[in-house]
Amino acid sequence: MSLPRTPQELAFHTDRHGVLVVPAVFWLSLVVLARYWVMFLLVGVSARRDGGQSAAALADVPVSWLALTGQALVLLVALAAVRRSPTAGRAVRMVWRCAPWLLLITALCNAAILVPLIGRPQAWSPWPDLFLASCSLLDAAVVVALFRAPYYRQLFWEFPVPAGRAE
Repeated sequence: MSLPRTPQELAFHTDRHGVLVVPAVFWLSLVVLARYWVMFLLVGVSARRDGGQSAAALADVPVSWLALTGQALVLLVALAAVRRSPTAGRAVRMVWRCAPWLLLITALCNAAILVPLIGRPQAWSPWPDLFLASCSLLDAAVVVALFRAPYYRQLFWEFPVPAGRAE
């Protein structure tokens, strides 16, 4: 089975507004790109359940503000993906059109955090450092797919037309 290449072949993946559906793998990609936010969410939920022990265990760990700021762009893209409807405003439409670039910036921020961590040979540890390097490879794969795959190029180009307006 070959992948769809033209907009006509992609047409069967449309939603009720006549635009391409945001696939589940895209949502999974956003989770990978926003891993620090996911970690904070999981620690917050765990802290509520275990009386704060998990939060106390991470209390001395420095927070990477570059990571959180860069990954906030992913949250912005996720919000735009959820708001893909004819009633969405101009700002949501602009964020959606710029989404691949915003996610590229996130991947670069994630890599900028990783380089100094892995660049210290005296503090290098195989398991966490290889895991973080693998996450950066996943970031790169996501960004390449967003820019190269025809489905995603078409997806970011489309947005539901406001009600009462013809295309």
